[in-house]
Amino acid sequence: MLALAIDTSTSAITAALRDGEHTYLRTRTDSRGHAEWLSPQISELFTEAGRTPSDLTHVIAGEGPGPFTGLRVGLVTAETIALATNAQYVGLCSLDALAAAAIRHGALEANSDLLVASDARRKEVYWATYHWAGTTNENPTLATSLTRTSEPAVTKPADLPQHLRALPTVGRGPQLFPDFFPHGIGPLDVDARDLLDLAYAHHDAGTLPTHNRAQPLYLRRPDAKANATAPLVPATASEPRE
Repeated sequence: MLALAIDTSTSAITAALRDGEHTYLRTRTDSRGHAEWLSPQISELFTEAGRTPSDLTHVIAGEGPGPFTGLRVGLVTAETIALATNAQYVGLCSLDALAAAAIRHGALEANSDLLVASDARRKEVYWATYHWAGTTNENPTLATSLTRTSEPAVTKPADLPQHLRALPTVGRGPQLFPDFFPHGIGPLDVDARDLLDLAYAHHDAGTLPTHNRAQPLYLRRPDAKANATAPLVPATASEPRE
């Protein structure tokens, strides 16, 4: 299994290649540079590993939630590589990867709950809650012991219930809104290695989610609103704005 993981849902532009026991990583923090830096990073990974894209078996993409423009860069890139190489496309929730990062960093005790709160801009956060029942950070336990206990959502920090805001929190939420998230415990952005850990864990457990096309989690409607006084015209596709 040769797997490439990509995530552009946060300020981190992150890509990782896993070849057997060796993992190669490229990450750059630049909230506006996803289109500029992602492809060169991927090329560097293959050069360092001495492999070519045609060797890939899986392409794993963080499907968000995340701001539209940055997230789209990663998903289009992942889909294109999977199609060109006949590799299996795998889409995972980016918030799950942040939860897995807390485990990799040893920040959670067994049978504990976790809040992931990432930057959604507009003074909001993308968030979800998790329960960790495991005692180690070995990959196979992630598939069975890390459970998302709420669906990904977007909201203002003040609108989250206080008992959730009091949980240990991963992501940029505690950095951006320390008054609302007082218990920040670690990673701020997605690391592609955690997408790989999740994918390998689910692969070993036989629960790897696979689909041929990306299913992005934008969680917001477009900003543009219909003008009730405007004449009716055929609808055209428009992109949500951040």
